[in-house]
Amino acid sequence: MEDADPKWKKGRLGDYVRIQGGFAFKSRDFKETGGIGIIKITNIADGQVDIVNTQFVDTVIVKNLDPNLKLLQGAVLIAMTGAEIGKIGIVENTEKELWLNQRVGIFNEIRRYGKLLAFFALNSDEGQEHILSSATGSAQPNISSTKIEEFEIPILPDLVLNEFGVIVNSLVDKICFNLGQVRTLSNLRDTLLPKLMSGEVMLKHE
Repeated sequence: MEDADPKWKKGRLGDYVRIQGGFAFKSRDFKETGGIGIIKITNIADGQVDIVNTQFVDTVIVKNLDPNLKLLQGAVLIAMTGAEIGKIGIVENTEKELWLNQRVGIFNEIRRYGKLLAFFALNSDEGQEHILSSATGSAQPNISSTKIEEFEIPILPDLVLNEFGVIVNSLVDKICFNLGQVRTLSNLRDTLLPKLMSGEVMLKHE
């Protein structure tokens, strides 16, 4: 990777991504079990998205929603309100169907690898300072997608952005896959261990 070139034009995050807010699901539609998980602000922390501790809605609720709000592996999300404001996470490898709730934003790419650049840019000290200083509201801070997109970053040449993306995307894919594997093993442990302890399941010795 090259160092920042002073000849690169000044730009902003909005040159790389558009941030789209989630859907305003009604509280009466939420359930504690089901097949369609809903990602809320509280599910985002430490660069990850908690896909286990979600509430659910019925399939009919998401039938006509914008398909961009259905979350796939590698989706980059940002909390846009409250104590979690500015926290960013990447969705891990999962077979669970997930959709995005209001006040959480998803990064839709304008330039290839833009969401990865945005992830690291906004996780920087400068990026977090921009979010906090641009937020409105004292009791519960809020920030709009427009304000987030105003964060100033250089316009990288395609060659540099592609070089960055190829390297980082490979690492992120591995991280997402490994997180999914860890989750699967943890679930298996939580299911089998109580049964082993109670004698419900017996190990066969050769």
